[in-house]
Amino acid sequence: MTFLFIGIGIGVAAISVTLSASRDDSRPAQTPIAVSIPVERATCDDAVAGTWIADEYRRDHHDWIEHELHAARAVDGYIVEHTARVRSGDERGHAAMGCAPDAIEFDTVGRATLDGDRLRVWGTSLLTTRARCDGTTQTYDLDSFSGTLAGETFDSVNNDGNTAVNRPYHFRRIACV
Repeated sequence: MTFLFIGIGIGVAAISVTLSASRDDSRPAQTPIAVSIPVERATCDDAVAGTWIADEYRRDHHDWIEHELHAARAVDGYIVEHTARVRSGDERGHAAMGCAPDAIEFDTVGRATLDGDRLRVWGTSLLTTRARCDGTTQTYDLDSFSGTLAGETFDSVNNDGNTAVNRPYHFRRIACV
């Protein structure tokens, strides 16, 4: 009997073929064969538009911050909706919390411009702040990311005018518009 399983992941299509012998014990069973076939990764039509995520540990604050950017093309660049989530944790990962939301959340709106491969994203206004489920909150300074755009990644530094001075963030695009 022949079974064909096809699974496609980001960047690679994996095809696994399993051959099994009949119940005649005179023939040994054959082992599965795995074959990887490279395929091109899907890319967005617009270099910037889409949803971008960065999740980084901040040693100086002993916490994690996730930045989620939603960029849409505008006449003079891009409009960006930005949610920042601050979570407790250590270098190994986010702390488990028994309630939700497990993060302090900040919603901002801002702008972005692209000059060659140099992307700049900055906040213009803080819209809302949500406390974490245990009541913890903090102040927030509008972020300003600048760096290099390379396909589906954006390597940047953040300078928020306060504690973030050239703090690195690696964004990856997870969705097109």
